[in-house]
Amino acid sequence: MKVGGITCLADWKRLWGEPGYPFDTDDPADLRQQWLWKRNSPLERASELAGTPLYLSYGNGGEQGAGWKWGDPPPSAARCTDPAAHGTDDQIERAVFGMNQQLRAKLAQLGVLATVCASTGGHTWRYWERELVASFPMLMRAIGA
Repeated sequence: MKVGGITCLADWKRLWGEPGYPFDTDDPADLRQQWLWKRNSPLERASELAGTPLYLSYGNGGEQGAGWKWGDPPPSAARCTDPAAHGTDDQIERAVFGMNQQLRAKLAQLGVLATVCASTGGHTWRYWERELVASFPMLMRAIGA
């Protein structure tokens, strides 16, 4: 979160709190605002998501955008290839891939249902637009539209 926040010129502490151990210090007694960090963490609150329509989409950091562009037909489910590992040396992409893998595993462990699409791709607008188009029907059903 720190690196991503700094990269985007955002104050990550205002969003997530300052967690302390093990992120900012080697002292296990230094918990700082870990309560705030946990309160905002989907991983920590995964059990509360049961019954909520969820769409979890993430990429492995490789092949930016995967050839889809806004205005194209809805993307095929064939894009969800479930890559077993990240596809880049980029530290942020590697971290985000790992966090999504953790959330996916936690949801499965708890029996919380989610539509999951893990594919090649990274943090680009083209990738996010593609997944928004793919998730739109599920999101609309979730709000009764």
